[in-house]
Amino acid sequence: MMSAATGRIRSTADHERQGVALSTLAFADLGWHVREQMGVDYGIDAQAEFFYSNRTPSGRLIALQIKCGPSFFKQRRDGGWVFKGENKHLRYWLAHSLHVLVLLANPETKDVFWVHVTSDQITFTKKAWTIVVPEGNRLDLNAADALKAIAFGQPAATADVLSTAMSLLPGSAVEMLDAARGRDIDGAMRVARELADGRFEPRAAAERLLAQTGQWSPRGRGLLEAAVGAYANEHGHSDVGATAFAAAAASIPADAARLLGIASLLSLAAGDRGRAEEFLRRSTENGVTTIFAQVADCVLNEPDDARQARRMDEIIDRVQPEMLDSEPGILLFMGDRALRRSEFDTALRHFRRAAASLPRMTGGRLGIARTLMEKMITGRSVLPGADLRQAEELGLAVREEILRWAGPTHGVHLLLVQARLMSQAFREVIDLATPSRLGGQATERESTTPEVAVCGATAAVALRDRGLALTFADAVSGKAAEHIVRAIAIEGMAHPALIAAMLREGLKSAASPMLVRTCLSRLAGLGQLHESDLDAHGIRGNVSHTDRQLFLARSAALAGDSEAAVAMLRSHSASPAAGELLIEVLQKAGRYEEALLVCDQTRDHFGSAKAAYDKINILANLNRRDEADQLAKDLLAGTELPSEHRRSLRYAVVESRAIVEDWPGAEREARAAAADVGPDAGISWWLIFAQLRQDRVAAAWDTYCELRPDVFSPETVLPWLELHRRNGCTSQARAEAQTFLERWPDPALAEAVRQGLEES
Repeated sequence: MMSAATGRIRSTADHERQGVALSTLAFADLGWHVREQMGVDYGIDAQAEFFYSNRTPSGRLIALQIKCGPSFFKQRRDGGWVFKGENKHLRYWLAHSLHVLVLLANPETKDVFWVHVTSDQITFTKKAWTIVVPEGNRLDLNAADALKAIAFGQPAATADVLSTAMSLLPGSAVEMLDAARGRDIDGAMRVARELADGRFEPRAAAERLLAQTGQWSPRGRGLLEAAVGAYANEHGHSDVGATAFAAAAASIPADAARLLGIASLLSLAAGDRGRAEEFLRRSTENGVTTIFAQVADCVLNEPDDARQARRMDEIIDRVQPEMLDSEPGILLFMGDRALRRSEFDTALRHFRRAAASLPRMTGGRLGIARTLMEKMITGRSVLPGADLRQAEELGLAVREEILRWAGPTHGVHLLLVQARLMSQAFREVIDLATPSRLGGQATERESTTPEVAVCGATAAVALRDRGLALTFADAVSGKAAEHIVRAIAIEGMAHPALIAAMLREGLKSAASPMLVRTCLSRLAGLGQLHESDLDAHGIRGNVSHTDRQLFLARSAALAGDSEAAVAMLRSHSASPAAGELLIEVLQKAGRYEEALLVCDQTRDHFGSAKAAYDKINILANLNRRDEADQLAKDLLAGTELPSEHRRSLRYAVVESRAIVEDWPGAEREARAAAADVGPDAGISWWLIFAQLRQDRVAAAWDTYCELRPDVFSPETVLPWLELHRRNGCTSQARAEAQTFLERWPDPALAEAVRQGLEES
């Protein structure tokens, strides 16, 4: 390069010296001292130290990489100049104990510009990386505060850019990248960073990387494509995962049979049988047969479920244990197939082994939770309380991990909603099913999952809030599940034949076993279930022979044929679900002594908490309250009951005192309930109501003012109204009363509110 002033050609060394000089002068104007780093610098040319105004050194330093010359100001982008760097320097700078600035010095204008090197400002190119040095970042007095902030406490750039990126990726992708980093650390860093940055649009990120594989270094090829495949699959795009593993097979011929076998299984998971067959053909064309290919062949060519299951067991039995433990993906696939066949013990065995072999993968733990939940839903759980707790604990942990890497949480979220619904924690179900923009805990995708909407509507109806139930129908408007959710919302308010027609319409396109079972169960609850319904949809709902008899027995009982229902249930008495339903049928038929006997049998044989609750209710209805109270006390004295079951039993004990108008006893039990399970709204209103019935108005008002329980049902409007009637109804309270009438449009309630407001 020729100097305009001297006419001589400047060397790179001249520019380097001039760059250091210009940078030193610019920092000196800010009160900083620059110390040049002599000798081999590994990408750091100097260090700048901030000095206080009294010329005292602060000990706060910044590392500098200085570049000088017109060539660094040729490429402009985004209001600055593009600086291209090498991967080795980037790793060094991001791991450096000092913050690093890149300085560009213009030898013509004498200006120096700077940028702080942090991982979030890096853009990877085909072979290296770039960062933009903003034109507005001139090294002058305007930069003083920003530079001081960097030196005095801005968080470190990144300890390890690769580790930071991998902390935002699913465990299976991390496993592949860990293997790749030993061969090609730059390639692993690039792929990890781009996948992490694209985690909110994972399909696009994976496809974009796969389109660039021809530009990657051959050292990491194969493992990097496999990392992309694992990432895509974990994010729910198994078709892209199949493409990635097929690409990995092309890069690693020695492992091609295994990788193509994985691609075949992922294609099956995506529902693409044609691709699965093609990948299987390519996997076995050289005479090599892997476990993945064997399983894929079994699924593709064995239509009979029972024979397919036996063949899979034979495949597993022939594999060495250490080899099987090194392939948790096959365990997850086989666990999922077993779960679909309702072979719960087999599914749990595979999922637990997968979770143990690779703990950082979420699939094994989520599979365990899903299986435990399905066991409870189908009435095949031996210890339902313990299974429910374990399913929830695993679900909560897995959901937190998936949220970290922005993966799809709707499956595990549904599991948590179902668990709360089974515990009859209805208000928690509604909170979990409501999107965060409306004050709930669900993401938009979670709240619009059809199964979540079904659970939300079911909980709302249980709380007698049909208006809220209809909002869950609105959330799935236009989807196949809308018919099902609306049927749930208006059940009991419309003719059973109309509800049944809506449920059958929903059945036609119900997209999951849960939705199918919901329709069949509710048809049975209407007395409208026919054997033809089970013939047409039972397989889609994973309805076993025992389930079929339970559904038909419930339908017969609701249709008025209790004798047929009892006969069917007694013939299938070897399940807690059958025992619990038999208790219900006998109780409705007025056969209380028989029902009490079945309560004891079901509780003794299966440890059914519901059977114990039913016995308490039957004893209370028979006016054998002392026995009911004693049984309740025995249950509450133990530790076997989950918190929601304890809460519901506490409710029952308070209510039993209220039924006989033992208001001091009801107040005492309400306080005991609050001490045991917390002062929730229902228990708080029982306490207030008991105080009002004793004419202890001041105490009731104090309780209300302290606890401020929500008015969550029409029944709680009445004690709220009595409190305000006796203590003066403000204009704000009158407006609140109007909202109750809008929420629960009942003529009797409206008349009670009108009279109460007039008397206040």
